[in-house]
Amino acid sequence: MKYTIENLYVDVNTGKTAGFWQLGRLRIPHMERAKKLPDVKGEIGKIISGLDCVDALCQAPDGAIYICDSRLYRIYRWDPETETMILLTSQHFQPLSLACDSQGRLLVVTEYQPVKNSVVNGIEELVTDEFGGESGGGCYYPFFSYDRRIRVCAIDPKAPEASLELLPVVSLEQAKPDILYYPANQWRDSGDMMESFAKNDIACYLAPDGKTAIVHTPALARACGLTPLCPGKPAYLVDEYNKCIVQVQVGNDFALSNPTVWAERGEYGFAMTEDGDAYIPDCLLYIYVDGEKKDAIQLHDRPACVLEAGKNKEYLYITARRDVYALRLK
Repeated sequence: MKYTIENLYVDVNTGKTAGFWQLGRLRIPHMERAKKLPDVKGEIGKIISGLDCVDALCQAPDGAIYICDSRLYRIYRWDPETETMILLTSQHFQPLSLACDSQGRLLVVTEYQPVKNSVVNGIEELVTDEFGGESGGGCYYPFFSYDRRIRVCAIDPKAPEASLELLPVVSLEQAKPDILYYPANQWRDSGDMMESFAKNDIACYLAPDGKTAIVHTPALARACGLTPLCPGKPAYLVDEYNKCIVQVQVGNDFALSNPTVWAERGEYGFAMTEDGDAYIPDCLLYIYVDGEKKDAIQLHDRPACVLEAGKNKEYLYITARRDVYALRLK
């Protein structure tokens, strides 16, 4: 590239920078805490900046927040107690979305690109049809599957590289998970988003805890996040093509039914808080109260994914291209 390095050293936790011309000796200090999380209800603050393309995020049972910088193939760990961030792992394949199982393992949906003509058990990897001809309802997965496949792996955050484990695909009937993660957003340019819920999913990627699973579907190829399905409760999914939020009912076997348009906004993410307020990233961050649009927040960059998190679910975390924000909810 024709541009030279802007800063040799950037500390994302404190915002301190140094150009190479400023250095005679560089001493990296111990993690320095700087207050970043907002204290007042309704206040929003930028807690991380200088990343590349952040989108997916999830919360671990211990309260840590995992953040996906997808274009650079990186996953970060944000500690809300110390308000610092570290690089957890840099993978060989692009991470697409994240979740955690009940034992704290990080589940990563990846864009796996095998070496050309590589074989497993004598069968070329790219010949295998993962979904029995299912296209995912549009042009994206057929394009994606030309040279890539979806793989889901589990990682122990204490030893990210050493613990990498590929998750098996099993039938939902066999797995019987307590919680099933579903793509938060889908792009179906075939125009059949509503009709697609009449087809029940039959397979999943089962996590090592035996209780958590991610649905086996070509929609994972494009999804920027995952949403948990809880039997007996409604779920809210993003119709990315028609730019709206769809509410569906979740049956005892995780079958989805009765889809209805809940809001005429939507792009990649959605969050419904304990209080019933909804947050929809779509150019702006739209706030809905009692199903009606109440307000909108403009960020420096376009928001992507949102997550209600914290010990008492007091924060809404927002990823927005190069930055991560936190909005105080309580």
